[in-house]
Amino acid sequence: MNLTKLSAISMACLVGMSANSFAANIDDQNAQTMSKRVKINADCQPAVHYPMGRKKAKRSSITSTIKLLPPQGSGFREAMGGATSQVSMKSFHNATGSMYVAANRNGSTDITFDFYGLFPMGVYSLWNVIDANYDKGTFADAPLPDESGRTFPVRPGYLGAPDGYGNHGFQANKCGSANFTIHVNGRPGAEFLLDFHSNGFLPGVKGETIFPGVLWGKFPDFD
Repeated sequence: MNLTKLSAISMACLVGMSANSFAANIDDQNAQTMSKRVKINADCQPAVHYPMGRKKAKRSSITSTIKLLPPQGSGFREAMGGATSQVSMKSFHNATGSMYVAANRNGSTDITFDFYGLFPMGVYSLWNVIDANYDKGTFADAPLPDESGRTFPVRPGYLGAPDGYGNHGFQANKCGSANFTIHVNGRPGAEFLLDFHSNGFLPGVKGETIFPGVLWGKFPDFD
């Protein structure tokens, strides 16, 4: 066989093998990338089992689903000590969420919270607004704790996690979400507020390290 033709055939084979190897390598990289995306997406999805997910309401319970929004009243931020200078208000209010409220016949209340778009690993707390007239100077709120006495998993995305956030504070997971159900022995007040703790600790001062109103919603009229 002509050496020139042999060289050409050999080169063609080598090119073909190289192309096949290159294609296989690309497929492998794509598969690894897809696997990582699937894992990340799976990590960012809230579980659907109790107590992290929604607790099935009793047939006798009166249920309501409330979409959570930034506070609607003008002057709210000033009444709460001012806005944080560490992040923009657009980022501060980037969160979305909802609360599913089940008013039980025995006078207790179960509330399932779904939060998304929070600061990844940020620290937040749940608040029960008893008097919403902040523009009249009579505003009053109190922590909104879980009173079931159960223990949540000690990891971000769950109420009270990690250790030190009690039964009304939590740390968002790495995807900026959290999902859990709390049990209240009575009925909550007029409104709900989600507060952000910029220093990572629950104790603090409003307008300095505590910034209320990341999300807000009105509780149903229980009468």
